[in-house]
Amino acid sequence: MYIHWETDEGFRHQCLTNRANRTLARSSKYTDGSATIMKTKARLSKSLDHNATLAETFKYTHTLKESKERFANQRSVDHYESYT
Repeated sequence: MYIHWETDEGFRHQCLTNRANRTLARSSKYTDGSATIMKTKARLSKSLDHNATLAETFKYTHTLKESKERFANQRSVDHYESYT
């Protein structure tokens, strides 16, 4: 990887851009891994025994695993409150 890092300027630029984006205050905190939002919505609907709304799905994917009532960050809270 070090050789690739040193020789491919595009790769280096992308890594630096990603690092900068992760540190931004406006960065989103999606907490459901690599599953798509629609796959997560289907899984959530099955566990709730009704068709999950987008607001329910958003809350599920932006809250902490330890406490599904606590959002990952303030930006997620603001978005959720604007949905409901």
